[in-house]
Amino acid sequence: MRTTIKAKLLEIPSEQSEKIDNLMLRFSSAIRFAFNRRKPDAYDPMNKGDLEKLLQSKYKLNSRYAKDAVMKADSIISSQKELVKEYHSNYKSKVKQVKQELKRAKCKQKIHALKTKLDKYQRKLEEYQKHLNEGTIPKVIFGGKENYKARCEGKISNQEWKELRNNKFCSRGDKTKKGNLNTRIV
Repeated sequence: MRTTIKAKLLEIPSEQSEKIDNLMLRFSSAIRFAFNRRKPDAYDPMNKGDLEKLLQSKYKLNSRYAKDAVMKADSIISSQKELVKEYHSNYKSKVKQVKQELKRAKCKQKIHALKTKLDKYQRKLEEYQKHLNEGTIPKVIFGGKENYKARCEGKISNQEWKELRNNKFCSRGDKTKKGNLNTRIV
């Protein structure tokens, strides 16, 4: 049995807040680093054990946090692979549907709009088919695509963007060790 607890820390003394912010920054950076070394088309691929050791020394994390970072990166990769399959299937059915609508359309404006939509869907379908053929995944933006766009447009500051990217950490427990050795809820 697994128990998952999501928590939000409120009213933390400033010295503890700085330590937690530092931990979240290092952990989030470790996840991104692990992701880039574990993704299918990685420039510098690494196996799990070597990567965990590197994360411990590079980001000053204990072995449990390093393993959690690699596990989180691997789970992002596997979920992206599943999404590629799902998106491919969705766009395949959308292309089929638009082709059927196009056969029935009579108005020039409607035909033009449907052809434009069909082109867009076919481009997306080809993109996801390419990922399936090559075993790759689309680009991942840590911190959220909408937040990234807001940062590029100047709607949020660089500091706000960094806070959105680095505002989480994950800490697994173990029943044999009576919970989590890093994080305790009191």
